[in-house]
Amino acid sequence: MITRPLNLQSRLKKPSLRFDVVALFDILVIVFGFTLLSSRFIFAPGITIDLPRVAADDLVGIRTDAVLTIGANEMLLFEGAILNYDNFVDRLRDHFRDDPDASLLIRADRRIPMQTLLEVAELARSAGVARVQIAAAPSVRGEGRDFLDTEGR
Repeated sequence: MITRPLNLQSRLKKPSLRFDVVALFDILVIVFGFTLLSSRFIFAPGITIDLPRVAADDLVGIRTDAVLTIGANEMLLFEGAILNYDNFVDRLRDHFRDDPDASLLIRADRRIPMQTLLEVAELARSAGVARVQIAAAPSVRGEGRDFLDTEGR
């Protein structure tokens, strides 16, 4: 070997067999960071709705002052008129001006997103509507019918 003629072997340090705790701690911190960043924790904003338990027979006699239909392409049909979001609030204010305990029934197509329903409910609240009801119709699975199609047409 090259170290023998000059006796360099005696001057070389033997590698330490001790375990380096600092390096292990660094590795654990990195693994912990990746675990947290790749986790599936979801903090989504939203509202909590406590749903009442209502029998199907109780739904028949609910008093409704007006009906709003939300069709495809988020088209608003109210009292025989096609409305957009701007004139919808004014129309609701005019309609519910005399009755502070009025309720609005919302009938929506199943393809309408929940966000749209919540926006319409908020617009109704800002127009002075006391209660908003969402129409419930029995769902027919597998036949491709709309939520509004309750008579089998």
